[in-house]
Amino acid sequence: MRAGRSLFDPAGYHIWLMAGGVSWILAFGLFIWVHAPMLVRARPDGRPG
Repeated sequence: MRAGRSLFDPAGYHIWLMAGGVSWILAFGLFIWVHAPMLVRARPDGRPG
């Protein structure tokens, strides 16, 4: 998003830089939202580890 768009609109580089950063934060937040419950609860089979 950031690299390709800056070739066509160099004046808006900071906007695309921020949009790319926000996109990464949202994607990582969604990843954590989905995977954190699996990582913090006990195993379904009851075995340790």
